[in-house]
Amino acid sequence: YLKLPVYLIDYDVEFFMQCRNHKTNELMTPSQLHRANVPSFLLNNVYKIDDIVNFRDEQSFQSNIGKIKEILDNNKFKILYYKLNENYDPDLEQSDDNDDSNEQCI
Repeated sequence: YLKLPVYLIDYDVEFFMQCRNHKTNELMTPSQLHRANVPSFLLNNVYKIDDIVNFRDEQSFQSNIGKIKEILDNNKFKILYYKLNENYDPDLEQSDDNDDSNEQCI
């Protein structure tokens, strides 16, 4: 078991394991690097394609509204969203040819 802090949002932790030989007191070769996702204890992140969500880009403090277009690994999503200062359409029904929307992996 790993004892890790739990936060409001989920996060990934990378770790390796290494043991000490009790006869020689030397460290054994470490394991490969492992990655584990620590889920949020408050949020039940069960999103589906076409769900409308509020999200925040990692480089921004401003929240945006978008529609989930694809579910990726590690609890990430491809989201279709409008650029700033554009009119908001709750259904976000736009063709892929329209330049008023962007896709982003969050």
